[in-house]
Amino acid sequence: MTDETAGHRRESTALLHERVMPALERQAALYDELAAFGPKQDELIAQGEGDELLRLMAERQHVVDQLVEVHQGLEDVREDWQVFVGGLDEGDRAELGKRLDAVKALAGRVHEQDSRTRATLDGAKDRVQSDLTDLGRGKGAMRAYAGATARVPIHQDREA
Repeated sequence: MTDETAGHRRESTALLHERVMPALERQAALYDELAAFGPKQDELIAQGEGDELLRLMAERQHVVDQLVEVHQGLEDVREDWQVFVGGLDEGDRAELGKRLDAVKALAGRVHEQDSRTRATLDGAKDRVQSDLTDLGRGKGAMRAYAGATARVPIHQDREA
């Protein structure tokens, strides 16, 4: 192994343990937090608690923003990913692969949960639209029947 190769290996190993693995652990924790929002969101949708749902979504957005920050913090590593991974030994590569797979699985779980929640929310929205349409029809019918009141004649025939 040349001095250059050994130096590159040390840099990659240090980068893995000092930045990449902690960032992946943080991402996993944030995806766990996102997953915890799912049941709460579904419950609020089912109860029709729009204001509470909006508050919860604001909290959720804060977690998403943190995820974006972690992701952006590794931009330089992703740009030279092949070089970075090429500098790792087999054990470190295997450890990195396991962590990446775990984060990917968590992200997939959150995505599936979000898809189900979105479908539930779309269903609730459709029900509200249907109720509003029915309400509009009901008001129209009431106006139509209300217009059929008895009229008092304006001109009357009277004998003098």
